[in-house]
Amino acid sequence: MSTPTTTAHAIKCGVCRGTHPTAAEVRACFERATGPIAAPSVMSPAATPSERRIAAATTTPRPTERQIEFANSLRATLGRKALSDPLPSWVTRRVMSEWIDDLKADIYAARQLGEIPAAAPRAQGGSSTSRIMASEFPTVTEGHYAVTSHTGNNDLDFFRVDTPAEGQWAGRLFVKRVIGGRPDQAIRGSEARELLKLAEDAPVEARRRYGVEIGRCSCCNRHLTDETSRELGIGPECRRKGA
Repeated sequence: MSTPTTTAHAIKCGVCRGTHPTAAEVRACFERATGPIAAPSVMSPAATPSERRIAAATTTPRPTERQIEFANSLRATLGRKALSDPLPSWVTRRVMSEWIDDLKADIYAARQLGEIPAAAPRAQGGSSTSRIMASEFPTVTEGHYAVTSHTGNNDLDFFRVDTPAEGQWAGRLFVKRVIGGRPDQAIRGSEARELLKLAEDAPVEARRRYGVEIGRCSCCNRHLTDETSRELGIGPECRRKGA
């Protein structure tokens, strides 16, 4: 007796415009229409963009569920729709990481412009982080910094400083370490103070170093795309605002 085919998890096919029960059958349908898909290392230069995207998708890591959930939470903060499900085959783990970085930069910029409410820092349960007052480090204002690593684990430490202007946290400094491909990490107590001390003697240079090394504006954290901005470590709009 033949087993009836279920369509509960049917996958849409961009070639025949129908559906298939498995990803393997979608791939087979594509190969029937275009020929076998070569691996990227041996793919002919004449391969179409679609063939290249599919080949890349079979040899590079796909985004993790945690990445997708985090990206969707950032999109929700910006009032954007959730990512399509399933994601296109060309969206790799690296592509998703770049999207997340861009979304975080967009959120930061939107908060600076007052387009979305500022995030209230979470209470630290009496941690000394909540007791770092802006008056202790008057030269270290809100923005991004890069200083010589005090631990020796890396050549530089990259971090962000937030200084709420209103609410119960007004007048305090909050420090977060900037880590590539992951959310910024809150730094507490003596470690936060150590980074602030390293920045306070030459804050302008520390901010410029962040922009030069990371390629993002030390104020709004957007990508720097012109030579002058990359040299100064700050974008033209932030320079005009005197940030």
